[in-house]
Amino acid sequence: MKNKNISVISDSISMPRFEEPGEKILLEQTWPVLLSKLFSNDVNIYNFSLRARDSFSLSKHLIEESVKLVEPQAIILQVGIVDCSPRIFSNLEKRIIFSHWFPKIFRQIIITKRKNKLANSKKKNQYTTIITKIDFKENITSFIDNIRSINKNLKIIILPIIGDLNKLEKFRGGYTKNIKEYNEILNLESKYDVIYLSKIFHDMDSDWFYNDWYHLSKIGHEKTAKILYNYLNV
Repeated sequence: MKNKNISVISDSISMPRFEEPGEKILLEQTWPVLLSKLFSNDVNIYNFSLRARDSFSLSKHLIEESVKLVEPQAIILQVGIVDCSPRIFSNLEKRIIFSHWFPKIFRQIIITKRKNKLANSKKKNQYTTIITKIDFKENITSFIDNIRSINKNLKIIILPIIGDLNKLEKFRGGYTKNIKEYNEILNLESKYDVIYLSKIFHDMDSDWFYNDWYHLSKIGHEKTAKILYNYLNV
């Protein structure tokens, strides 16, 4: 691939990061920048990532910026962990409990009680997700349809939702099941003309991940960049 444009549409997984305690991931160490360096000057990579991005943020405005104004030959899509992560509160509950007028002392009491209740429960389905599987599928397929309406030949590469599943599951039951089910939705190769890069999911080790077990470590960013480069550099 030479003299081409690539648009990256991702959540915070492709972005720099620093949380105490944890390693510092500089911008130049993220996989979109590393991928750009691997291609040298042959490929321009434009990163449209957004922290806390869920599938509802895959808007027509985003398509305007990443497709119409870039005219890329390929799009790399990496979303889903925000949608599928098990949560202790629904969106409505969060809006109420974390609003500025809600008393802090009551907020903390509610948080503590809910965490204790879920920690002592053996029912994983008591956790919630902020985006249902039905909405997630609709958001992803609509996004692809809208891109195809602009450029039917654009290569769309979808990365699976990733994470250190053993550690995530110990932290909060339901991660493994949710990631598997939402990845099944992302695997659209048989229904759409897209590439689902499942290879990235099978090659992962624990050292790929940051101390929260789903953001990427320096090693994870390097591995992701190399996998994408090897796929695209044909």
